[in-house]
Amino acid sequence: MFSPYRPGEFKERIVIQDEILVDDDMGGHTVELVDIFRGWALVRPRTGNERREDDRVFDYHSYLIVIRNYQSINIQLTARIKWRNEDFNIRAVNYRGTDNLYIELDCEKGVAL
Repeated sequence: MFSPYRPGEFKERIVIQDEILVDDDMGGHTVELVDIFRGWALVRPRTGNERREDDRVFDYHSYLIVIRNYQSINIQLTARIKWRNEDFNIRAVNYRGTDNLYIELDCEKGVAL
């Protein structure tokens, strides 16, 4: 069977975090980030863009981040990825490979989280 990725390509350590609501002492809720995955990933840059607006530079970079599919992980679009001290928004979650062996995450850096 054909696998779209080789195990040796998964060289980067990432952390996937998601938001949960936690009760505070005043009867309300606060949002906390919880690690839902720590592990090895394949990280590939896709596109980049930079523009100047009101004497400020805005940049946007798109990445493909691939991890192995573990049955215990449930990635939502509200989650974010930390890689090399950078935060990434998840824009799409795709399953690939035989028996959905891999999870492809279309991510972007350089936008508000």
